[in-house]
Amino acid sequence: MTNEKPAKFCSDCGNPRGDEPVCSKCGSGNITINPLPASCVGKTGKIGVVIEGDSPDGFGRQVEFSTPQGGSSNSTIDGSGVMDCSINGPINIGRPNESRVLKTLKSKLNKIGIVTESVPAEDARGEDSALIIEGQRIVVQMVTVPHDSSFWATQRRDGVVISETREYAIEILSGSIAKKSHIPPDQRSSTILVLDVSAIGAIVESSIMESVRTLNNKMFEELKFYAIWVVGPTASSTQRLWPRPDGE
Repeated sequence: MTNEKPAKFCSDCGNPRGDEPVCSKCGSGNITINPLPASCVGKTGKIGVVIEGDSPDGFGRQVEFSTPQGGSSNSTIDGSGVMDCSINGPINIGRPNESRVLKTLKSKLNKIGIVTESVPAEDARGEDSALIIEGQRIVVQMVTVPHDSSFWATQRRDGVVISETREYAIEILSGSIAKKSHIPPDQRSSTILVLDVSAIGAIVESSIMESVRTLNNKMFEELKFYAIWVVGPTASSTQRLWPRPDGE
């Protein structure tokens, strides 16, 4: 067991963090510790702490977090693609989580050089959020993954434990996108579709993301959303599915 402390930074703005309770730059209480040290695997973090990095086998990804409400999630996808996840206690999903998801998305966009400005959304039109990007008004539509009300009803009542293959991970991402195909074609080109994977952050593991892109490339081209993003608990666990990121 090592005594070295991993690097810590604000989960919301990326500012380096020490042991202070909140970020000196943005006031957030959320901390990301990266890379994930072996001594932290399987332990519950402090309230507002996100721990993310390689899976225990060193070939996948693990994301662990705890919420201010006392809930917790620990998700892992190992090098073979096996997905293990436990979600317990109160976890914000859907509308209560939209402001955090939007903040995380904006943080990620800022990190890759895309400047955004938040503008009022039109609830009557079913808009979750709206941004100005390069002078264009872009609607943000969010969907929680898994997109299954019975799954979350069970989670609220008893907590849930997932142990599935990589095919399950690919299926719940692909299915969540397909469920938003009802958005009118003339609106998709100015809509960012966001898959909220806050509770299963490890699902952004690179080989899973690439499989979803490859298997759904035709659907993505037909739907023609402005972009499709998978947003985890931090910007580091947030990946663009479509258009394919530069260099991939």
